[in-house]
Amino acid sequence: MPDNEPSVNPTPEDFEVLADALMPPAPAFQPVFLERPVPRNLRQTFLRHYNSCPRSAYLMLKYEGLDQTPAMVRGSAAHEVFRRATLEAMEQNEPMIPPDVVKILVDEVLADLPVPFEEHDYVREACFRWASEVAFDPGMVIACETLFQLQVGDWTVRARVDFAELLEDDKALLIRDYKTSRAAPPYDEVARKSSDGRLVAKNFQLILYALLLHFGVPVREESIACEDCDGTGFADHEGCETCGDTGKIVREIPDPFPIADTARRFDLEFVYPGIEDREGKMVRRPLTMDLLELTEYRASLEGLVARVAKSEQTGDWPAVVSDAACGECPASSECPIPFEVRDHRGVVNTPEQASEAAMVLDRLKATTRSMQTELRNFAKAHGGSFRVGPNKVMELVYTESESLDRDALRLALESGEPVDWQQFVTAKGRTDFKSRDLTAEEQEAGDV
Repeated sequence: MPDNEPSVNPTPEDFEVLADALMPPAPAFQPVFLERPVPRNLRQTFLRHYNSCPRSAYLMLKYEGLDQTPAMVRGSAAHEVFRRATLEAMEQNEPMIPPDVVKILVDEVLADLPVPFEEHDYVREACFRWASEVAFDPGMVIACETLFQLQVGDWTVRARVDFAELLEDDKALLIRDYKTSRAAPPYDEVARKSSDGRLVAKNFQLILYALLLHFGVPVREESIACEDCDGTGFADHEGCETCGDTGKIVREIPDPFPIADTARRFDLEFVYPGIEDREGKMVRRPLTMDLLELTEYRASLEGLVARVAKSEQTGDWPAVVSDAACGECPASSECPIPFEVRDHRGVVNTPEQASEAAMVLDRLKATTRSMQTELRNFAKAHGGSFRVGPNKVMELVYTESESLDRDALRLALESGEPVDWQQFVTAKGRTDFKSRDLTAEEQEAGDV
C-alpha cells in the first residue's frame, strides 16, 4: 500500500492525532507564580473563583485582603445580625426572634462595623424581613456561621456555612445561604431540571456546603490569649504580629465525626432578605439534591483540587471569559485576555468608571435610535426591505392583532340579551421594522 494512503484499520492513536489536528489551539497564557505557596486550607471563596476562572483565583490570592467593597461590608453586617439573632433564638429555645429585637441587634452591628450610611436602610429592611419570615427548630440547628472542613488528599477544603438544620429524623438536611445582593439570579443559573421535575442544584457554592456538612466535620473555634504578647497585643509598643495587636488568637479544634452523615436528601436555598417578591416576601431560590447526586459531586471536587495543585506547580492559571467570573474578578486590569475580546467585561470597577461607561452608553443609545430611524425611512423609500450581508434582510412587516373588551362583554352578558361577540373585538394593526434570516430559496433567487 502506498505511503500516502490512509490505513485500512486506523488505531486509537490515529484518531487522537486527527482530533488534535481538528481542535482549535487553546489560548496561550504565560505562567504566573505566587510569592508564597497556595494555602493548604482551600476556602470556598477561592475555590468558587477557581471553578469560574483560575486566573481570578490567582489574583484573589495575590491581592488578598485588598478587595473590600461597600457591598461586602454590608454583607458582613447583615450576616452578623443573622448570626446573633439565630443564637439568641436558640438560647431562648424559640423558633424565631421578634423583628423588634432584631432591630436592636442591627443598631449594635452598624455601630461596630464600617457600613456606609447609604447602606443602613437596606440592612435594616433586609434584617426586618428576615426576622419576620425565618423559623427553625432550635434543637436541630447544626450550623450558624459555622466553619466546616473536608480533607481532600493533601488539602483541606473549608467554608463557613450561614445556616443548616437537620430535618425528618436526620434523614434530610436544610442549608440556607443568605445573600445581601440587590439582584437574584434566574433559576437556570443555579439549578437544572431533572427528569422527575426537581430543580437540582448545580451552583458550586451550595453543592460545596452540602459536601462539607455530609462528608466533612465542623470546626470548633476558641478565642484564647496570645502567648507571644501575654494577651496585651503590645498596644503601647511595636505591636504583636501573631495576634495583630488584638491580644487574642483563635484556636481551631475539628470534631472527630461528621454531624450530618445520615442525611439522604439535601434541601438547599439561596435567600435574599433584601429583595421583596410580588407578595412582599423574601426572594428565595430553593433547590434539592439526593445522596447519589451529591456523591458524584465529591469526585468533581477532588478533580478541582487536583487542578489547583497543578496550577501551583506549573504556573498555569488560565483566564476564562464569563459574566460570573469577570463580575467578581479581584483585578480585572491584570486579565491576560484583552477587554475587547471579552466584550469589555470587567472594565467597570470604580464609581468614576461606572459614570463614564453610563455616559458612553447613553450616547450609543441615541446613535442607535437615530440609525434605526434612518434605516426605517430608507426601507420605506426602497420597496420596504433591503439585504444585510448574504444571509439576512431588514424589512417592514405589517401585522394585525385582535383585542377583546372584556368589561363591555361582561356587562352585555349580564343583561341577558343576545350577544354578538364580534362587536366587542377590535382589530389593531402595526408595522414593525425587523431583521430575519433569508430562506434558502430567497438566497438562491437573490430577489430580496
